[in-house]
Amino acid sequence: MRTLAILLIGLMLVGTAEARPRHRPGPPGPRVGLRVVINPWAFGYAPAPRAGWVWVDGQYAPDGTWIPGYWRPAVDQPGWIWVPGHWDGGSYVEGYWREASRDGFVWVDGYYEGGRWVPGYWEPVAPPPPPGPPPQPDTTHHPYE
Repeated sequence: MRTLAILLIGLMLVGTAEARPRHRPGPPGPRVGLRVVINPWAFGYAPAPRAGWVWVDGQYAPDGTWIPGYWRPAVDQPGWIWVPGHWDGGSYVEGYWREASRDGFVWVDGYYEGGRWVPGYWEPVAPPPPPGPPPQPDTTHHPYE
């Protein structure tokens, strides 16, 4: 009996709530959207973990330029050196392995210039100039003349 009374009271309340006037919807307004922008150029940016890779945090160069972070393999390969990837705007360009050395060449690391990536390259090492003839004594004056 008690359950029936509670049920009847509940139905009356629902009926009362239904009888109340509802608010009228206003004209459609502008939609508000939220877009999350991930900025790899921001201090403290770190992407989600990636199996087999280690994230190297971004850092400031000695001249105050921000160098964004990059991925490097978790395991080194003997005889090879990892060339870090770089950012092209908001897209990450994967790095690659290069030979540790190449006869007659020296590796020039890539770098950012004005926010744009300048890739690294092998530069030929100029051989030293051949030795010239030995200096000749000055015979134009004599110290006792």
